[in-house]
Amino acid sequence: MMKYLIGILGLLIITTGCEGYGDRSSALDIRNDATYSISFYGEYIFPDTSIRIERPLIRHIASGKTNHLYDSDVGDLGFNRFEKEKLTIFIFSTDTLNKYSWGEIVIGNKVLRKYEINHDDYIRMGGGIDYP
Repeated sequence: MMKYLIGILGLLIITTGCEGYGDRSSALDIRNDATYSISFYGEYIFPDTSIRIERPLIRHIASGKTNHLYDSDVGDLGFNRFEKEKLTIFIFSTDTLNKYSWGEIVIGNKVLRKYEINHDDYIRMGGGIDYP
């Protein structure tokens, strides 16, 4: 009985360790060097790089902090599409998101910055984006 418990415990440790590694290896880091909070989302939409009409999953980053855009956030495990397609990342002021409806943000194109990057850009940028 003890053998089985040790085996199960070992299996849990191995799978947990691999899962964390996979998350870290399939992420684009976004660092907020601004003095205010920002928010972002990313998706493959090139060549039409306008803001999506329905509100996407948006992540927030406090001033001086880093957050990540994971491959699963854009529906592309392992960032395979990233090799041939451009990934568009939209940066917003968190205050703007709190003040306006998503419809007003889309119509007014209230984006602080938009990045259109491919795999070569990702390598050149050292695996992440430093905003601003």
